[in-house]
Amino acid sequence: MKIKILMCNCRGLDAAFNRLDTRTLTSDVSEELAIDYTILHPELCGDSGRAAFAEALHDWDRDTYIICGACAPEIQLGFVTELARERGIPYDHIVPVDIRSADNEHIVNRLRQSVEAIIGIEPAP
Repeated sequence: MKIKILMCNCRGLDAAFNRLDTRTLTSDVSEELAIDYTILHPELCGDSGRAAFAEALHDWDRDTYIICGACAPEIQLGFVTELARERGIPYDHIVPVDIRSADNEHIVNRLRQSVEAIIGIEPAP
């Protein structure tokens, strides 16, 4: 099973992201959660963010899950839905996580909950 984590800080302009430390967040997540693929992008909902998602999805298979840590989950699903549909990715393989108003420790804990939930999913036949 592969789990990839893509995070966004809304260009650093949204006060809801003032508590996260962009200098250490990706290493904190990678080390704490033993995830091989982790990025922090300034604007996942923009064109370069779509390109980052496309890169993360280029080797997608049925054992790959994407956790998107960013703003409101309904907004996240809005900008990921088209990419998922284009590549035939089931929506349950994309997990939105709200990381607003949290420091790195709390972000790692929120992401950990999603990782643990994914690991508990039985593989499809």
